[in-house]
Amino acid sequence: MVSDDWQRIAADYEAVRASGVSLDALIEWPAQQRVVGDVTGLDVLDLGCGSGEKAVWFAHQGARRVVGIDIVDAFISIPEGLDVELRVGDLNGVGKVIGDERFDVAIVFQAIGYAADESALLTDVWDVLRPGGTLVVARSHPLRFAVERSKAEGVPLAAAYRADTPFTYPATWGSGTVTHRTFTFGQTVQPALDAGFVLERIDEPAPTDELRRISPDRAAWMDEHAGIIIYRFRKPR
Repeated sequence: MVSDDWQRIAADYEAVRASGVSLDALIEWPAQQRVVGDVTGLDVLDLGCGSGEKAVWFAHQGARRVVGIDIVDAFISIPEGLDVELRVGDLNGVGKVIGDERFDVAIVFQAIGYAADESALLTDVWDVLRPGGTLVVARSHPLRFAVERSKAEGVPLAAAYRADTPFTYPATWGSGTVTHRTFTFGQTVQPALDAGFVLERIDEPAPTDELRRISPDRAAWMDEHAGIIIYRFRKPR
């Protein structure tokens, strides 16, 4: 099960992410900030918030209130004076965790692919966002798993790209494996459109000169696997 995977390897993931030389620190997090934009005075919902570090960062950037939800209870301490609440909860039931609360921004960074029912999750997000609210989704680039699956299963790249059965692969941090569905480009966008969201922006961060200097191995991995893709959607007013 996905939740069991994450319970087992969450500590390894956070340790690598916090190292300062991870892809998240060098490429993904700056791109995520860029796509989310200014959160001053806004209420932010962070789904799959991990340790809660990014939720706290948004509060430091002027968000009025931030709620983070993650299935693993491994949260950092909240600095005094910040309106940040970190809750243990499953993506497969956000509506129950949030209740009647409403937000201006919802972010799902590298977690949406682990939802049992992505359409149900996005419907829940639609319900908790105010009119005009923003949804930002960062997820593994579809090419990443197409490349990995093609090699692992010995199938053509396009066949691996279209495969719709769960894929198990070694975690790119620490030890262990992760299992979840893989997606085509269309499958990463259509559920949000079906929920009523309007697509505003797509960002596909590429290796930077800094990454190539600091971590040639990670840059080479991105050259082959693409890395992540980030979508910004809007709930119409």
